[in-house]
Amino acid sequence: MALYEEFLIKQDPEFKRPDNIEQLKEELIKALEEEIKKIEKEGLGSYRYQITNGQLIKQEENNYIYRFITDDIIELPDDLPIEVKIADNKVKGYIITIVGFEVTIAINRDLGQFIPSAILLCSAKYLVEKIKSVLQDINEVNSKFNYEIVEKLFGFKTPSINLYYS
Repeated sequence: MALYEEFLIKQDPEFKRPDNIEQLKEELIKALEEEIKKIEKEGLGSYRYQITNGQLIKQEENNYIYRFITDDIIELPDDLPIEVKIADNKVKGYIITIVGFEVTIAINRDLGQFIPSAILLCSAKYLVEKIKSVLQDINEVNSKFNYEIVEKLFGFKTPSINLYYS
């Protein structure tokens, strides 16, 4: 028995290792749903970043594009949904890009040419929901999911070793 399985059994005596990929996928989705509920209930995984010197760069359709400066290195993915808090007001938007200490965002409201200071808010909930969505979409016809690698990774198949490299 693997060390990790022993750990899981100690944490949950009713733990049963999945027998196949479908059961594994169901268990992962269930675990992600529990994580989403915990994030919603306890507010875990929320991040706040101070951003300053916001300049309106342009307007595209219903989005207002602003570039801000931050004192922190922020590592968040492009297109991540966010909220921007200015005083007591919050506006929704998303990250366009982060390069060095410059953060470019799109928000759904015109807040003027210059925003001296704001707080960028984001939640891990979006990322967990995205992972859950990817797992749920694995069975689609055009999915590029590699079942063989996963079966070997999780011990459903024995990996083969190729001694001949080209």
